[in-house]
Amino acid sequence: MRNSGVIEASGKFSLRALIGLCEQSPPLAGALRSAAAATGAEYLDLTDAFDGHQLCDRRAERVGSDGPSPLTAEWFRRLLFTQGSTRESLHPNAYGQKVIGQCLGLLYERQRGDYACTDTPGEWLGGVHLEVAR
Repeated sequence: MRNSGVIEASGKFSLRALIGLCEQSPPLAGALRSAAAATGAEYLDLTDAFDGHQLCDRRAERVGSDGPSPLTAEWFRRLLFTQGSTRESLHPNAYGQKVIGQCLGLLYERQRGDYACTDTPGEWLGGVHLEVAR
């Protein structure tokens, strides 16, 4: 993938570039699906697995006084460009990793094929399910 431009030449964070990067998710998913088909691999679409919990989603909440909740929190690590490497700034956090694990577990139980993992809003791991990819 080309340089995303999330960090400007001046070293400052670019919110506009981040929003653009988030909008690239569907084309990226399509490219991954095509690559899987070309090699005979199964494809697991995670595009909707984090619905309501992405970095760019205004429905996700930061940690409140009661601590984090998997029902309302973002499932990705925060963008902190002053700490550590920016290469890990968009990785799923512990909640996101558990959702990916749930998706993979469900995939393992299914017949071979292409699937999409989705999340039921307001539910935690019990709301994660697979659908045949369209």
